[in-house]
Amino acid sequence: MDEIIYALIYKKYSLIAVKIQILSQLLLILLICILSLITFEINDNTIVLSMNQILVITSYLFMIGGLINGSMEVENPESKIVYLVTGNKNSSTQKIMIVELIDCVLQVILSFLVIVIFFIFKGGIKEVSVIQFFSYLFSSVLCFLIAYYLTLFFKSSMTAIAALLLFPILVIPYIERVFPEVLPYIYYETISESFKISAISASHIILLLWNLMLLLLIYLKVKKRLKKD
Repeated sequence: MDEIIYALIYKKYSLIAVKIQILSQLLLILLICILSLITFEINDNTIVLSMNQILVITSYLFMIGGLINGSMEVENPESKIVYLVTGNKNSSTQKIMIVELIDCVLQVILSFLVIVIFFIFKGGIKEVSVIQFFSYLFSSVLCFLIAYYLTLFFKSSMTAIAALLLFPILVIPYIERVFPEVLPYIYYETISESFKISAISASHIILLLWNLMLLLLIYLKVKKRLKKD
């Protein structure tokens, strides 16, 4: 592994904000898992959270990581420090993105293991499919990247939170009424659909394309910030 990447990863996990984010996220995941032990009754219908439903819910928690990491890049840009060391904008941007992806993927794997172990002890599952893992991986990384990009774009995590909250309230209902054929391509719908199918489907391809598009947008945004400075 590149020495600069290793140093960035070491520095990231030594930050108190990152440690708190990881711990609080794992505690929230455990809390959501515990809710699967409770039977809910809504309109005379009995509802018990399944593993897939919990995977969908917890994938959105990775927006927390995206907001925190994006905020750190806005306030104390590591990309500038790396640029001073390497002297190359492309290389600096790539290293920052690699570190963020490694961090996100490691947290996804950890949280997935926590959920699987919980359900194994609960006796709720006998096996875990690879498709479930890839659905969770693509969905969680996507949520992380969306929050990360919005924080960079608005230069404020609070504005990014507002945008994330307003999108499902205002934008999605409008799309449902005016452009219903676009709805399957919106990430909210795609994430939930990816967990309903036990094989690679169009929803997984769409999730992958969403991830690639956001990686490109983040790359261009970070590089642009370096050019301005």
